Amino acid sequence: MEKKKIANNVLGGYIAFFILYSAAKRIVPFALFMEGLPNDIVYNIFVIVGLALLTLTLVQDKAKLKVFAWPVLLLFLFITIVSSLINIKYGYTKNMNIIVCGMVHYFLFFAYYKRVGKDEFFKNIRLTFDAILVFWVIATVVSFVQFYHLTAYRVVLDGVERRIGFFDNRLFGVFIDPNFAAIVSLVLILAVILNFKHRPTFVKVWYVITVVINYSYIILSGSRAVEIAMYLVVLGATFLGLYYHLLKKNKAFKTIAISAVVALVAVVLTYPIGTLTKKIWEKVPVIEDATEKNAPYFESGEAIDKEEDISLERSDIDEENISNNRFDIWKSYIEVMKGKYIFGLSPRNAMPYATEHYPDTYMVVRNYSIHNGYLAVFAYTGVLGAVTMLIFLVLLVKRVLVYMFTNKNVSLEYVIMILMVVALASYSFFFTEMFLINNFTSSLIWPIFGYLACKAKEE
Repeated sequence: MEKKKIANNVLGGYIAFFILYSAAKRIVPFALFMEGLPNDIVYNIFVIVGLALLTLTLVQDKAKLKVFAWPVLLLFLFITIVSSLINIKYGYTKNMNIIVCGMVHYFLFFAYYKRVGKDEFFKNIRLTFDAILVFWVIATVVSFVQFYHLTAYRVVLDGVERRIGFFDNRLFGVFIDPNFAAIVSLVLILAVILNFKHRPTFVKVWYVITVVINYSYIILSGSRAVEIAMYLVVLGATFLGLYYHLLKKNKAFKTIAISAVVALVAVVLTYPIGTLTKKIWEKVPVIEDATEKNAPYFESGEAIDKEEDISLERSDIDEENISNNRFDIWKSYIEVMKGKYIFGLSPRNAMPYATEHYPDTYMVVRNYSIHNGYLAVFAYTGVLGAVTMLIFLVLLVKRVLVYMFTNKNVSLEYVIMILMVVALASYSFFFTEMFLINNFTSSLIWPIFGYLACKAKEE
């Protein structure tokens, strides 16, 4: 029993550490500090420890690895390996890392709830969210200061130029990307709701302050992907909250109809609230002396007359490019898959392959990642991988929906986890997240998947 407890504690710490580290890596000063060798060392340790934990589990109790739909996940892993072997000419180290991380996600992170149970699972995840909340709010407040002064400059991180401060009428702040930062802020707002009743009064006051800060950043980020995710979260939260409240006294059809109408009204009201928040923030910045840091707001070295408020309407998109290049990116990745439809291009060899065979395509010329987590599965593992992952997702969604609509007392924890998945899954339609990647989104969503699947099976 003592060995089991130690093993579970190590696994819990391992998962919490990587979620924390992945979130912190989205803050530029920390990412710069960890750039190069330090970051490589951390990821190699992550891989080694993950393999060790998998091996230990296999030797001591391999039944723990048999999670929900485990044969489907094992098949997907096998297809990923085959795809990597077929495309080994273009590289293998990065693909090996993705394969190992996939094993860790599918058979350790996904199985975490099943191994430790509800109390330990939520104790760990609540503490993890609280820790992220502290450094995230600090980074966000620093970003607000940059917005106030309209600070704008660039730094090079891992060979890529990153914007810091206020550019294109949106707040990048000290984050690597405003979209990445905004989705973390949305998840943290949900985490506050998850933790609220379990914390003392002074922490609850802190929580309320953090919600205002994180919501403000979402608005200032100008992230349309996260805005869509936020609307879906409001829709889901209103519908489910009202549904379970009304279901106790009303028939199912009437309950669904009322809940759906009110949820749609809530989404409609969310838009003017966001617009009002944006108008308030537009009045905040001051324009100082004409210096390089304020460059976007100065012309010919003279300060722009600030008789009018600045604009928070993004200047990098228009009606002719409403997808912000995504349609061209997706089309380009599909183009280079000719002859590779069965097993795909492998997780990390799409760009090297395209550079050799299709050097003039949009994705190569602009050096773009695929910007769609679902299309990435198809591009990297082909039809076989895409169909296999689709089967897994259908099985998971079916189990969750059956549980949710055959029970009248679904817990708040379950609803919040559902909403987190909604946020991350919708966001992943516009960015390379969730699958075949090792980052904040993937390290968080697989333990949540495991909880949703196992909890539904318990009752």
